[in-house]
Amino acid sequence: MSSQPPQTDAQKRRGDPSRVVAFTDGVVAIIITILVLDIKAPDLSSGQSVSDALSESAPTFVAFVISFLLVGMYWVWHRGVFANVRY
Repeated sequence: MSSQPPQTDAQKRRGDPSRVVAFTDGVVAIIITILVLDIKAPDLSSGQSVSDALSESAPTFVAFVISFLLVGMYWVWHRGVFANVRY
């Protein structure tokens, strides 16, 4: 039975996936922020109801929701994969 020599600090850092996970958390936060920046309040022209103005911006909102869900699913999947990574 052979014993392994103790790891140096650099070897421990390279074997720790928490830096990659933290980096991807930041990237996902930036992506979601950019998605939110595209949502704008509808402009109400004279005689236009709020429901009409909201229905005009519905495609943008639906695209945001779909994009948000996809990014969120990939983020959860990525975290799950890295929960199983040891080295």
